[in-house]
Amino acid sequence: MCWAMDDFRKVSSHHSIRFTSRVSSRGQVVVPKELRKELGIEEGDQLIFFLDDQGDMHLELEKRKSITQVFGTLQSDKPFQSVEDLRKNVYRSKAVEELGNEDATIQ
Repeated sequence: MCWAMDDFRKVSSHHSIRFTSRVSSRGQVVVPKELRKELGIEEGDQLIFFLDDQGDMHLELEKRKSITQVFGTLQSDKPFQSVEDLRKNVYRSKAVEELGNEDATIQ
């Protein structure tokens, strides 16, 4: 089977790096530290395994996205609420739910 990573960077123009890892009894594989560092693999990133028509296995890296990277990608005609306003609304909803008082004031 071929182990390939799209966008794999060669250390020099003369050779590439080869890493070995074992599959645990639970089916887990440790990505070697040097490879994680070279490719910028971090906790939360996804590795996608797939087989092509020739039976070669390929691996793609999908980086985890932070909220700041996806901010603005969702379209809405409603203005965004601040965290403080969201928190107050949650507390108010809980107060109404638990106390049955629709006129509850949260400070």
